[in-house]
Amino acid sequence: MEGLLKNDTNIHAGIRTTLSGPSDYDNDGYCGFQIVEAREVDTVGTDGIIQKIRERVGTDNPVYLSIDIDTLDPACGWSTRELHTIIRGLDGLNLIGADIVEVAPAYDTNAELSTMAAADVLYEILTIMVKNGPLSVSNSHAHEL
Repeated sequence: MEGLLKNDTNIHAGIRTTLSGPSDYDNDGYCGFQIVEAREVDTVGTDGIIQKIRERVGTDNPVYLSIDIDTLDPACGWSTRELHTIIRGLDGLNLIGADIVEVAPAYDTNAELSTMAAADVLYEILTIMVKNGPLSVSNSHAHEL
């Protein structure tokens, strides 16, 4: 471990892929990530997913949110509506940065579904960040001083 991430606050949520074996979980655990699989939304709902994320990352720690657009459905990932609800449920976290990955307009459908979903997700993320106000010592690094 390089010590770049706090090992007790990392989470991978929305994992929908078929795992290659138990070592996939072991590696995430070693790197300090809790896993929330996409299908857990069926048992705990979006509120349960939100609760797991909030409990794991806390409200004081700086949070960097990385969204892989592949978390959206094709074959049992979250719906765009579920992802929106989950992101809105993160309001109040100390969100200091974010990215959206795996958006490839050249490979999207003619309807640009992935691209449009990514734009909507970005809007939700930016809304949370704007509501938090500008980054400052008081809201992003106070716990480190």
